[in-house]
Amino acid sequence: MTVDLDALLTRRLDEEDVLLAVGTVRVRGLSRAEALRCAKLTDDQDEFEVQLLALAMVDPALTVEQVKRWRENALAGEIDEVVSAAASLSGLLPSDKKAAERSFRN
Repeated sequence: MTVDLDALLTRRLDEEDVLLAVGTVRVRGLSRAEALRCAKLTDDQDEFEVQLLALAMVDPALTVEQVKRWRENALAGEIDEVVSAAASLSGLLPSDKKAAERSFRN
């Protein structure tokens, strides 16, 4: 059975709520194209994080400038929780890559 073209071309990005001290935010995984654009920034961890958050934040949606302002005012752990959730949903964590490699070998 072949895949339905409409199903293949429909956006299917998982989302997750992250509870922070100030309330709950919603983040999504990055698409393959977005993840590849961010991967080009891995030499600049600061810019990588800003771009990841600007793309992944669903509610509230944030611009690059708003992400920078948030990072200037928030505790490091608060930002880490959101970055971790977005990276996990996107399959960008080293543990996610190892699990994916194992599943392809089996």
